[in-house]
Amino acid sequence: MRGALALVMAVGGIVPVGCGDDGLRTLSQSDVVGIPPGDATGSLFAGQYMLTRAWKGPCRCRVGSCATLNLGLGTATVIQTDGTLQMRNNDAGAVTCDGGINSDGSFVCGQVESDGVVLSYSLTTGQIRLANGQPASMSGIAETTAVLPGFDCDLQVGFEATYLGP
Repeated sequence: MRGALALVMAVGGIVPVGCGDDGLRTLSQSDVVGIPPGDATGSLFAGQYMLTRAWKGPCRCRVGSCATLNLGLGTATVIQTDGTLQMRNNDAGAVTCDGGINSDGSFVCGQVESDGVVLSYSLTTGQIRLANGQPASMSGIAETTAVLPGFDCDLQVGFEATYLGP
């Protein structure tokens, strides 16, 4: 699931994820593609963010177990052009999460990974908070449906990040 959890899978800080059913939905391409821009202007929220915490949320597996999934921490890049948002972790081969951001820092982005082995759909919702008119932190929930050999699950991962700079 190389890019399925693009915002939280990176280097270091391994956290095992457990399973349980909490009313998760199975995402499809139509859920994560074509997210409209938000109402933000400029590029205030753009920059590098250090993921400082990631935690397991609910998980439902049709095949396999979320107990085999590990999460890591690393850095992510946010690119903002007015209300358009692109976000990706800084790992080689990471899939970009495309969506929109509002002037209050709330955002939604979606991503699809399909490489013949992995098929995943992810929808990330979150908030970038300001301090003294500058980005300070980001938090959110990444909701993912992932299918790969031995694994077919719907899951959520929460994350927090600190702004590092442009």
